[in-house]
Amino acid sequence: MKLSKKAQRLLDYLAEYEEKNNGEMPTLGEIVKNCITTVKTLLSKTWPELENFAKFCVGDKK
Repeated sequence: MKLSKKAQRLLDYLAEYEEKNNGEMPTLGEIVKNCITTVKTLLSKTWPELENFAKFCVGDKK
C-alpha cells in the first residue's frame, strides 16, 4: 500500500516529533503548520488514510 505525499509527510513528521519529544504527540496546530496542510484536509483525507495504512500494516480486516 502506497501513501500519498501528504500522508507520508505526516507519518514522517509524527515519527520524528515523537522521537524528539519522548513519546509526546504534537498539537493539531503544530501538525497543520509543519505538514503544510489545512485542518479540513488533515481530518477528512490525510488522517483517515494514515489510519487505513496502520490497519493494513497490522492486518486488521475490520
